[in-house]
Amino acid sequence: MKELTWELPLSGIVIVGSSTIVLPRLRLKNNFKTMKEIEPIIDYMYDRKYFEEQKFRWIGLLFRFGLKNDFKPEYKRIDKEYGDLSIAIELNSHVLVWADKNSLELMKEIFLIATCEAVLDVLCKYKLPIESVENIRKQYGKVPDTIEECIEWAEKHKK
Repeated sequence: MKELTWELPLSGIVIVGSSTIVLPRLRLKNNFKTMKEIEPIIDYMYDRKYFEEQKFRWIGLLFRFGLKNDFKPEYKRIDKEYGDLSIAIELNSHVLVWADKNSLELMKEIFLIATCEAVLDVLCKYKLPIESVENIRKQYGKVPDTIEECIEWAEKHKK
């Protein structure tokens, strides 16, 4: 495997980006800022040493903005050159647009929950320890599937 030209986080989990799959004009003002804010949590979510016995060195997670929340990852082949296991999950773009305009805290929670769910799927598939990711996941509830659920979430979390 080639040496990476950048430093992997301790967790070996990297958000590689986002893409729109159904709404070509979807613009989220705060998605990159929000992903940056959860990066420190993700960086310490797991210990990449557990990947040493695997065919991959790190997990690359892509968020797809679509019509529903689907945290069951779509797996790509492991890249033999760089050692990454690329996965993609779908997030409800209507919910994200609402969160982008009304609650960045909800947006952060959505990205964090989605990351946990996707990574847990990988860990279970490869029979790796899940406790550290599970502990983070338990701190959060359910990702809203509708705007009504977003409004309910916001009401519950008013400061």
